Amino acid sequence: MRSPFSVDQISTYILAGGASSRFGEDKASFLVDEMPLIEHVRANFQSLGEVQAVVKKGKKIEGLGCIYDTRGDGPLSGIHAALSDSNTDWVLVVPCDTLEFQLDWLNAFNNFNSKAIAFHGEKWFPLFSAFHKEAIPIIEKNLDEKRYAIWNTLDDLNAKKIPTPEGWDGMHRIDYKEDLQ
Repeated sequence: MRSPFSVDQISTYILAGGASSRFGEDKASFLVDEMPLIEHVRANFQSLGEVQAVVKKGKKIEGLGCIYDTRGDGPLSGIHAALSDSNTDWVLVVPCDTLEFQLDWLNAFNNFNSKAIAFHGEKWFPLFSAFHKEAIPIIEKNLDEKRYAIWNTLDDLNAKKIPTPEGWDGMHRIDYKEDLQ
């Protein structure tokens, strides 16, 4: 397998299909510093090439290419949709609700031989991960068996565990509006 981190070898997809129920409104469209949250995430990853969003059917995000998660079975089916859509062998998936990700952390993903790779500390951090198209059959099997937890799929794929980088402890997801303060 090739190292995924060049524009020719990877596509980036932002998972933005959740209900945002804890947040109280659509997180992806919520304005932070006069810009939708998802635009901050897209801007962070655009140097890798085109960035698209995976959304639930019927949702659109202005100014950003979107594909639909037609299964609607949570983040794992969003990853499946991204892999199925991608023209590259590798897909990087990132959440729409984290602002502090440092792009240079992805340098740690180089030089591996696995169908998937993700950060791992005391547990998996599956929403900053890369998947090879060869992972599709296992993802489909887990979706069919209703094994939706991404960490199950990472384990089934024998994914490469990358230690969380310095500064990771300060990174957090935005689940509530208060998390933006």
